[in-house]
Amino acid sequence: MSVVITVLDHEKVVQVSDTRVTSFADKSVMSETTRKALVVLGAKAKFVAGWVGFAIDATKRHETGLWLYETLRNMDAVELPIEEIANRLASAATNDLARLQAGNKCLGVVMAGWDSEPFVVTVSNYLEVKNERTPDEAVKTHHIPSVTEAKCSPTFSGNIQRYAKKTKRDYLVAVMGDLSSTKLKRHFTGLKKQLKKNAAASEITDVCKEIALEASTHTYTIGRTLIGVELLRTGKYICTYYSENGKPEILIPPTLTLQGSYRDAKITDMPDGTQRMQAQVTRRIKS
Repeated sequence: MSVVITVLDHEKVVQVSDTRVTSFADKSVMSETTRKALVVLGAKAKFVAGWVGFAIDATKRHETGLWLYETLRNMDAVELPIEEIANRLASAATNDLARLQAGNKCLGVVMAGWDSEPFVVTVSNYLEVKNERTPDEAVKTHHIPSVTEAKCSPTFSGNIQRYAKKTKRDYLVAVMGDLSSTKLKRHFTGLKKQLKKNAAASEITDVCKEIALEASTHTYTIGRTLIGVELLRTGKYICTYYSENGKPEILIPPTLTLQGSYRDAKITDMPDGTQRMQAQVTRRIKS
């Protein structure tokens, strides 16, 4: 099931996700290098997307990370409003996953960023999101929206959360994956404190990494290789990488822009001290 932690405030999005994929059938590790994050820098919406759940079908030909990238690219998401992106993604997931062979097709996608205002979108066939923000402008509330798991459905639906208030004290947090909130209560309290004082993106990333690493000690489905994305409202972003395997490479999430897109990107440290970046690049053809 893995883990994706997404934090959004008035000026930035921070997302941390692990890269492990495990088999639902025998609990074996199938991959430690799967990118579960994606960046979209569009004309109408800028956001970071992450996913958990169904990753590979029985034939091993479907990979959810690649499917998400190609689905957003093919719908030309960089030119669409977030509501249309969410609706099209839910429709594509409903239709495409119906044709696949798998014992468990539970899948959740979260997209966090901005159009005219901040948003967090969940597209899923098993997650139920409750919006509990008070509309009272005088009440300064901070909360983690209620997300509960339900029976896996063949039909996907989308949920959009927006700020009830748009101040420096306001934020949204979305957490998906195989983790116990009771065992991580202390860590989430630390995250809340950082958010209340409007901490820098790098500090929020560090706390989210601590949560993910602690969560990995309680379940076999969460790995200890992590990808972080820090996206500013201006569209500028940086990626961070944490790994305990010692390999001289940095995995970079797929990215879609108005100019084109790339996937399977990685930066490799060379023996001479230089770095080499590799990626599959696709130039965008305007319709």
